[in-house]
Amino acid sequence: RYTQSNMLHQAGKIYNTDERDKFLDWLDRFEFEELKLPRADKVIFLDVPPEVSMRLASERVGLKAGTSKDIHEQDANHIIDAYNSGKYVANKYNWTVISCVENNNIKTIEKQIIGITFFSIFLNNIM
Repeated sequence: RYTQSNMLHQAGKIYNTDERDKFLDWLDRFEFEELKLPRADKVIFLDVPPEVSMRLASERVGLKAGTSKDIHEQDANHIIDAYNSGKYVANKYNWTVISCVENNNIKTIEKQIIGITFFSIFLNNIM
């Protein structure tokens, strides 16, 4: 999971598509071919738009005494860039994307479980 997270956070800092693809291809080769890290069988991108994740981070800080936003949560531009990069990388590497938001709010756990369960059934039926 660290390689995939690194992909979207670092690629979000590269705005030129050709340069972004060069970086992603290099990182993919470096991590999985040179370092021989195990490649994930399936990667799931939990799609939470930046405005929702920023709101949730602010709410969390307000609810828990002694907590603060981490370095990435403090930078709205980084959150937006990482999200857009995540969508790009998910498409480039055919990751499964699960929308976690409905009406600008996180879906209830029941809806998430039902959605993931149906998705799993669907995958099992086509593989």
